[in-house]
Amino acid sequence: MGIKFNEDDARPMGRTATGVRAIKLRENDYVVSAGLCDDTMQVLNVTENGYGKRTNINEFNLQKRGGMGVKIHNITDKTGKITSTLMVADGEEIMLITSEGVIIRLRAEDISTVGRASQGVKLINLSDGVKVAGAAKIAADQLEEEAEQSADKAEDIPQEV
Repeated sequence: MGIKFNEDDARPMGRTATGVRAIKLRENDYVVSAGLCDDTMQVLNVTENGYGKRTNINEFNLQKRGGMGVKIHNITDKTGKITSTLMVADGEEIMLITSEGVIIRLRAEDISTVGRASQGVKLINLSDGVKVAGAAKIAADQLEEEAEQSADKAEDIPQEV
């Protein structure tokens, strides 16, 4: 389940405050993540069995905080539980990390955009007993630095005349 609400609904508090309820949880539910978004972003779900999908943020109606939210992923034995949820935009890259320590890098736009209640597509092939431990966005400044390094390397290559 996922909920989209205005950040102004969660008022500022002191360091020792307990906070406010963002989403009502059922028994055995837990929060995977929270993030800030705008209308250009998409929700990326990644499951423990290597499935993932992007969903346009416009498919989520604005609600008041503390509600039950809406279904954001069709969880089955094939997909496994959601391990990561990120707010992504085209041009961003993500890393998937497995329980064996294998890391792969993907461009966000290469992951299919589908509806809220779908299972998604296979993002990574996993061996038996291996799960996706998490996903993370690669910082924009890291991408810019890598692009500059690639350009510098290209300049160092001798050109034939």
